[in-house]
Amino acid sequence: AIAAARGLGTKMVLATSVPAWADRLATLLHDAAGAVFTSVARRPNVPSGTGDLLAGLFTGALVSGSEPRTALAYAGARLEMALQSTGPADDLNLATLFEPEPKLIPLTIQVAV
Repeated sequence: AIAAARGLGTKMVLATSVPAWADRLATLLHDAAGAVFTSVARRPNVPSGTGDLLAGLFTGALVSGSEPRTALAYAGARLEMALQSTGPADDLNLATLFEPEPKLIPLTIQVAV
């Protein structure tokens, strides 16, 4: 995924649902500062649109002035919050995105090698 991101020749790449370990998926961010990623546990059933939602949350954070790594950490945390509130439903519960969340814990950013 890192080689593919580098090969695109763009300033920034955000790749979602990258297979990481057997039980985890990664979101890779590659920009001028290098490659970093977050990872989350794989879920057996996930509604469609999670990658689009993550990209929208990430872009919104960038436009609001967040640095890319901070934007990734918080966008991932908000997506996880939406998925937790969705449960086994077929459609994402987006209502949680509009509620203030004082206890939002950003995902851990790891440096990709």
